[in-house]
Amino acid sequence: MPAQYRNLAEQTFHELLSAALMYGHRPQHTTVVGPTCWVAIDVLAREHPDAMPEHVIAAYDAFAIEHQNTECVRTDDADPVTARAVEYAAIDALVAQLSITYPAVDPNTVAAIVRRIHADLRHDRAPQEFIALRVEHDAHRQLG
Repeated sequence: MPAQYRNLAEQTFHELLSAALMYGHRPQHTTVVGPTCWVAIDVLAREHPDAMPEHVIAAYDAFAIEHQNTECVRTDDADPVTARAVEYAAIDALVAQLSITYPAVDPNTVAAIVRRIHADLRHDRAPQEFIALRVEHDAHRQLG
């Protein structure tokens, strides 16, 4: 029996997610799902066949945030797995944003810079929201 979807966005999300999980197919560019959702599915496909449950959780969280009018998950109230998935999706969204902002820089270089800065700041005691802002600020300084 075919799955019943509430809208085109949900159907497209599940089709892209299934292709990424089963075959490692990267999602085609589409405006049906939001940019964070697309990035989360793309990361999951690139990690195939070694994708972790956190990758799937990040994709579902991104879809929920962008398409179901749910509140963002507060990392201080969330369980550790969800908090890590939200953090992972935020860093991937930042990499996507910076790759668009700096098209002359190789996207792999952008990702390496962002992940290095994030790793350096991750053990700070500052709230997660401030760490994300610091990562973005430092990345702009290094890329600009």
